[in-house]
Amino acid sequence: MYFESRGGQDSIGYVADGLTEALIHELSQVPTLQVISRNGVSPFKKTNVAADSVARALKVGTLVTGDIAQSGDRLRVNVSLINASSGTEIASKTLERPRQEIFALQDDLAKEVAVFLRQRLGQEVEVQRSRERTTSAPAWELLQKAEQEVRGVEPLVTAGDVAAATRQLERADTLFSQAEAADPKWVMPITERGWLAYREARLSGSFDKTYYAERIARGLGHAGRALSLQPNDPDALELRGTLRYLRWLLNLAPDGSEAAQLLVDAEKDLRASVAANSSQASAWTTLSHLLINKLETAEAKLAALRAYDADPYLAKANLTVWRLFSTSLDLEDGVEANHWCAEGQRRFPTDPRFTECQIWLFALKSQKPDIDKAWKLLAEYVRLSPPNQRDFLRLRGQMLVAIALARAGLADSAKAVAVRSRADANLDPPRELVSYEAIVRTILGDKGEAIRLLGLYYATNPQQRSSTDKDESWWYRDLKGDPRYEALVGTPAGRR
Repeated sequence: MYFESRGGQDSIGYVADGLTEALIHELSQVPTLQVISRNGVSPFKKTNVAADSVARALKVGTLVTGDIAQSGDRLRVNVSLINASSGTEIASKTLERPRQEIFALQDDLAKEVAVFLRQRLGQEVEVQRSRERTTSAPAWELLQKAEQEVRGVEPLVTAGDVAAATRQLERADTLFSQAEAADPKWVMPITERGWLAYREARLSGSFDKTYYAERIARGLGHAGRALSLQPNDPDALELRGTLRYLRWLLNLAPDGSEAAQLLVDAEKDLRASVAANSSQASAWTTLSHLLINKLETAEAKLAALRAYDADPYLAKANLTVWRLFSTSLDLEDGVEANHWCAEGQRRFPTDPRFTECQIWLFALKSQKPDIDKAWKLLAEYVRLSPPNQRDFLRLRGQMLVAIALARAGLADSAKAVAVRSRADANLDPPRELVSYEAIVRTILGDKGEAIRLLGLYYATNPQQRSSTDKDESWWYRDLKGDPRYEALVGTPAGRR
């Protein structure tokens, strides 16, 4: 659990967070332990939830708790091991070091907890040295301050204040830059600066290719510097692979051959990242999305399962669950699609994706469409959507209702809803809605219009045009064999 800072000393709050996260990382390296990630425990930070409630939520038997205080130039840490089911204390220890000996304090803390766990588990627990280590205390403190700024971004994004979120990211970047200057050989602040560039690119509410290209280039520069220091660093490899993949997704490569190479290089980086660290959950999640776009749907689902197994509390766990839903849907596996949609609703009730998935389920032949429920779900989907995306997502949701209407055999209603849900290139630059209307037309048997719409979609997204026979999804299956479709795609293509 996150350690508390005592005595009202907010100035050491980031030190308490840093010590907690370092301990989580250290203990996570021990094969004999199952340690909940920082993202798993962060919802309980600064709360008074009972130990047994935490135990049930996280499915754990033991809690490590603590607090930190400063007296003069010395830090004092109290750490306890708690029986999660009863709330009773198993063991406790007080540690003290000068603040400039922060790394020695980290080591002391890890050793003491290891002793607790040996007594608790009755086996040897060997704490390994963290790969995220620096020898510079100032650099470490600057990085903790930067991480504190980053944690404040998401609430601003949720509130729709993109300008404030951007300023917060800029402050974090300044602190990471100072950490890098304090220890130029430390890879972590360099990599984190690359992730900030990625996050800033994703903040854009408009499809400005110049905006995206500048931030992706900046992030790739950071990734390159990090990899020049540590060529096999899994975080830096994931960063470069993710940015290359985003560049491919946004069709920023000037020609087809460069776009094809971008996808190859992105996949190579992501696979190298998970090879270097098989628990690199976020890399598995991104690799899953990439494989979906290669139409390797079954392997994409396996990658998403690897992500979920590696860390079900990953900061992007909502995306992992969404990948598991969408790949199950693409594979026409109604049981699995329903399971992952329900899991998403349970764990992420305010994420609009898991209202959206309930509408998508009506597209399956095995699921009887409930049109009244579909319209109610649409209203909830729009309500939960971020304000800066609401206009587009309303049309997207309506297209999903049109798919449900088509599956219900209500052809005229499906066509009418689809037509009024169209958008021009200003609101829908990648023409995503066009591909969804093509699904409506395919279900209704209107092959000519479906193929025309797919032609518009592929003209806008040439990097998405498939030349492979690996398509495992079913969305445009009824178009296969039509000469006009074969001429358009060369070999059958599926929904992305």
